Amino acid sequence: MDWDAFIDGIKDDAGTLAKEELKAAIRGAAGDLDGFVREQGRRIQDRLRQLAAGQITRDQFQDAIEDVRDLTREKLDQRAIARAAGARRLVDQVCRILLARLVALL
Repeated sequence: MDWDAFIDGIKDDAGTLAKEELKAAIRGAAGDLDGFVREQGRRIQDRLRQLAAGQITRDQFQDAIEDVRDLTREKLDQRAIARAAGARRLVDQVCRILLARLVALL
């Protein structure tokens, strides 16, 4: 039994899976967060204009900023959950690869 080849095969398969998982996470996060950040920036600009025009009070402006802060925290929490799910998928796939390779040896 060539353990080095066995281990190298697992590392190669796991590396490929990790790259694909990372690419998917980056694609999803980039598009999702980009739109979110733009929308929150627009919300802040709108409230600044309203504050400057006297259409809202400082307290209303502060409430709007706190809403943006809360939404941002929520979005980041969602992204963290998505990353954790991706990590779990990766671990499950690596375990399947390892198990399949070990069974093939028997």
